[in-house]
Amino acid sequence: MDQHKRSYLTALAEDMEEGILVIGTGGIIMFCNQSAADVFDSAISEIQGKYLDELMENEPDNDVFFDKLIDIVYTKKKTRSNIPFLSGSKLKYLTITASLLRVSNKESAEIVLIHDVTNIIDLVLHNKKLSLRLSDFLQSFVLVMVEAIDRRSSYNANHTRSMAKYALSYMQYCVQRGTHSQKDIRPFLLSVWLHDIGKLVIPHSVMDKHDRLGSKKEALMHRIEIAQLCEQIAALKDPAYAAEAERRIAELCSVREKILVWNTAPFLTDEAIAEIRQKADLPCRTPDGTVPLLQEDTLEALTIRTGTLTDSERAVMQSHVQHTADLLAKMAFADDMQDVPVWAGGHHEYLDGSGYPNHLSGDEIPWQTRLLTIIDIYDALTAEDRPYKKTMDPDAAFGILRRMADEGKLDAEILEDYYESLAWQRTEISDTSEAEQKHCSESQNNS
Repeated sequence: MDQHKRSYLTALAEDMEEGILVIGTGGIIMFCNQSAADVFDSAISEIQGKYLDELMENEPDNDVFFDKLIDIVYTKKKTRSNIPFLSGSKLKYLTITASLLRVSNKESAEIVLIHDVTNIIDLVLHNKKLSLRLSDFLQSFVLVMVEAIDRRSSYNANHTRSMAKYALSYMQYCVQRGTHSQKDIRPFLLSVWLHDIGKLVIPHSVMDKHDRLGSKKEALMHRIEIAQLCEQIAALKDPAYAAEAERRIAELCSVREKILVWNTAPFLTDEAIAEIRQKADLPCRTPDGTVPLLQEDTLEALTIRTGTLTDSERAVMQSHVQHTADLLAKMAFADDMQDVPVWAGGHHEYLDGSGYPNHLSGDEIPWQTRLLTIIDIYDALTAEDRPYKKTMDPDAAFGILRRMADEGKLDAEILEDYYESLAWQRTEISDTSEAEQKHCSESQNNS
């Protein structure tokens, strides 16, 4: 190559932002431009003509970098690597690209391009920190929402936390046997934490109705008390009526005690409901006249066979699922979280189409929703904080779940796998949130 062309190429190399090293036989630096010298915080003259082992002596903290250069010289392979490099007190990130350079038929060298990507890496790390902070914020927000839901109702005091515990245990079981990966856990857990967020808009009178009469109980008890007082007054005004008044007062007292029993009974028989309907028209004196003991709405509430909600109240309560779907649809779930609203909003759908709110069936219901539904029902059956029913033992609960699977409502395969996993075994619920947060943190750090 003539002198003019050599000078031209040298000038080009000097102007490049990338560092250039040409390393010859034995590891001698045959050429170094200023960008490469800047990596070492040195002048070109301090680099060019030196051997790699000489430079290593001055850079004791960068053995990885020089080991890579030595490997490049002796293997003569094309390579591209990202390597940290400590320059003074500052940590740099370098991308090294090496190729074989033929100097003559008998002589070759390695040309190494060094690109400082510190700013890019710093930006990536900064964005990752922001992402982790946003993820932590979302996790905290979710837990706050769950606590708000739980505090609204004694029925829900531990419901979501119990479900999260069961879900985490089962998903870890699936990961251990290889049917799912770690990345599947966090989106599903988020759908569990958020599945009841729609309950935030359910009226408290429905959400936390402890007995059949609910807010109507006080008015009914007051009506009976007024009727008894009016009977006493009537007896004082007409002594001939005293015996009848005494009979009516006793009857009102008796029916009052029965109402208190019917109001909280776990289940009402046909005989009990018939007696309630018979007593509904029992006349109650008031200062303005006589009224029946039970009004239409009170009769409807008191004759609920099981549970505490009337048909209209149950419809309001069931609407929490649609509210969950609507609320979550307004949030920007992306990537592996994008299906969280679908999973959470469908946890009362059944495979036979008899569920709600959209009466989905079969393949319309994803695997995650099928699992969430099973866990939700299991916890509802075995919960210890439901005043309107007795706690059910796991065997009895799985008996009910299996009957529902036989009826085509639940996924039998998922149900049996969940049973065999033993993830349903109850442990300290207070540990669930901490364990789930620890898992999420580990997953983020490994991503």
